[in-house]
Amino acid sequence: MPEGGYAQDGQQIRITVGGNPDLKPERAESVTFGFVYSPHFAEGLDIALDWWKIKLKDQITTVGGTDIIDQCVRSGGTGPTCSLYTRNPDGTIDTLLNTTTNIGGTRREGYDLTVGYRLPESDFGKFSFTWDTTYMSSWVDDVDGDGVYGEDQQLAPAIGQPLNYDEGGNLVGEYGDRDNKWRIRSNLATRWEKGDWGATWNVRYYSAQDELCDPQYEANGFGYLCTETDRFIGIPTDTNNNGVWDGTDGGDTIAAQKESRHHIGATTYHDVSVYWSAPWNARVTMGINNLFDKNPPIALETFANSFDPSYEIPGKFLYMRYSQKF
Repeated sequence: MPEGGYAQDGQQIRITVGGNPDLKPERAESVTFGFVYSPHFAEGLDIALDWWKIKLKDQITTVGGTDIIDQCVRSGGTGPTCSLYTRNPDGTIDTLLNTTTNIGGTRREGYDLTVGYRLPESDFGKFSFTWDTTYMSSWVDDVDGDGVYGEDQQLAPAIGQPLNYDEGGNLVGEYGDRDNKWRIRSNLATRWEKGDWGATWNVRYYSAQDELCDPQYEANGFGYLCTETDRFIGIPTDTNNNGVWDGTDGGDTIAAQKESRHHIGATTYHDVSVYWSAPWNARVTMGINNLFDKNPPIALETFANSFDPSYEIPGKFLYMRYSQKF
């Protein structure tokens, strides 16, 4: 690159895409620990708690043309993406390879809780309850493949160290296009049975998330789509351009950057069903999903700025099911 840097002009860049015969398998490490407790003083009560941690390395992905260059420049020319493109003597980009590659990974940690309780049978029938909950405590990514997970550009590094790459820190509660990172997912199931009849009432809960609000929304008069338009964050900035953080006393600054957000509220669905067990070894079930006609929360980043497909489509869903055992 010419001395003093180079600003790429508006010309198109030829990018090579496709497969990669040198790909290695992704590597994953999983650790779990848990216990089950069934107290003798509460017959019918079962409690199970599991802790889990998953780490994925050498992730198979495509980085993208812009990110390939950006990650290399931010690494000072030593990052793993620097080998994926070349420049001409005048600084223009000559070749850029954006095939599938092994780079980076992800690390996630959380807890699974299951509580089940069966009431003693009575003249009213049998009642049972099951509560399943997943709590995500950590979701951090290694985007640039430097082996450091969850770099946060808002955190100032030690004096003399390069600035952090923008990997978002802990991403729990942050939404990306069709990429939900709920902190809590919970289901509560209630079942009643008496003779050949039975009924269920299931409650499904999705915790709230936040997503970045594209500045173009506000610039084009659609700022009302953003729920937090007065939000600013501080970004440590290498003002003196020496490649490391020198602190505000050493010539660098904390730059204020506007970062509007859109809040995706918590959502709860209710599903009910009634079934009859026929004497010829069959079962007839009728039910309604989304009983209270809950609309899905709007997500601006998803297709057509509508809603993520992990949520229910608008409206109630009525069904009838017949099952036969032979």
